[in-house]
Amino acid sequence: MAMLAEKWTLLVVKQLDSGPMRTAEIRRSVDGVSEKMLIQTLRKLEAFGLVSRRSYPELPPRVEYRLTPLGKSLARLAGLFGRWVERNVVSLLKAEQEGGKAA
Repeated sequence: MAMLAEKWTLLVVKQLDSGPMRTAEIRRSVDGVSEKMLIQTLRKLEAFGLVSRRSYPELPPRVEYRLTPLGKSLARLAGLFGRWVERNVVSLLKAEQEGGKAA
């Protein structure tokens, strides 16, 4: 499941946890992601059943992405992981500066 460790995966999942979003909305909310990387990430998330894509037959074309139930379960875990990082970031940085000695 290397896809889960890719740089943008959890950031995109976190954004979609708030509800359906269009590509441009996701890109504005995920700081630093290029359109190319965002599209690649969304395609992978869709291929793994974490995200669904819905196209609307409009001009200009409109596409929305939303989390599937499986994606929502990942978002819950990503939230827990994010809170763990927030609680432990000082210890992690201190250990890194001391050459890997955990605080």
